Amino acid sequence: MDLPQTLSFAGMGLTFGLAGGLSPGPLTALVVGQTVRFGLKEGCTVALAPVITDGPLIVLAALAVGSLAHYTWAISAIAFIGAFFLIWLAYETLTAPAIAIDDDAEAQSLRKSLLTNILNPHPYLFWLTVGGPVVVDAYGRGWSALGVFLAAFFVSIVGAKMGVAWVTARFRDHLGGPAYRWTMGALGLALLAFAVMFFKKGVMLLSG
Repeated sequence: MDLPQTLSFAGMGLTFGLAGGLSPGPLTALVVGQTVRFGLKEGCTVALAPVITDGPLIVLAALAVGSLAHYTWAISAIAFIGAFFLIWLAYETLTAPAIAIDDDAEAQSLRKSLLTNILNPHPYLFWLTVGGPVVVDAYGRGWSALGVFLAAFFVSIVGAKMGVAWVTARFRDHLGGPAYRWTMGALGLALLAFAVMFFKKGVMLLSG
């Protein structure tokens, strides 16, 4: 795999992972709550949930997308749906409120965090419409491409949530500060750029 391809898959993995890791949601709220009540170690433990829960989703999504590979219209439809999903994620990222701190959060275990992530619809939508097609594309280019994408994704999503836990432990009053807003703004624009890429892919498949 050449350097441009490596950077492309790494860039997608990092962008999608950071967006998922920093955006407010059930798992992020759980990371913050655990950290506030029980310390940095517990918050980082909760941050590991995507590594455990997303594995089966990746396999199922890749199999589903792969089984439709010979149906151009189906892959094109998935690309369009993925583009609109990325636009929705970009909107949520650009308009995301400050991460809330709940001092009265109940004690939560890793088991609870896994259940929270399993019941969250975002991972299912992401892997079926965006992540799955990228996994299939990367696999078609070689194991190194697939490894780069998945490694970048999981390192960034877990790292981002651990970063949230660290900031919560050290600088809880700065969770909604300018640095957070600038980061979310940059991620939102990156998601929009990838949405355009998916839309173009859908158009190319239909016209081809």
